[in-house]
Amino acid sequence: MAHVNLDAVCTGMVLEADVTNSGGHTLLKAGTELSARHLTLLRAYGIAAISVGEALAERATGTLPSGAPDDCCVAERFLHNDPHHPLISELMRLCEARQAVASTVAAGR
Repeated sequence: MAHVNLDAVCTGMVLEADVTNSGGHTLLKAGTELSARHLTLLRAYGIAAISVGEALAERATGTLPSGAPDDCCVAERFLHNDPHHPLISELMRLCEARQAVASTVAAGR
């Protein structure tokens, strides 16, 4: 189990531990598959990091073992941005290009 910054978490990841607020109330139970709505609510409660499995933490932090696929979608990372804005559009293009290169390198190993 590893703590991962909420900004690095993708939908579809599964919680390894309960998420509680500052008052100790459980917001999400361990085993919950995270949706975009869950991530929005966690941000609203000021949750900065959550616990996910080691393999998921490696994917989220970019420390994948060689040959491991990174299927976290670029669009999910820019979910709350306007994809038609020139800057955001260019950032998304660069991220997709970087992800394609990383996938090619991982496949070649």
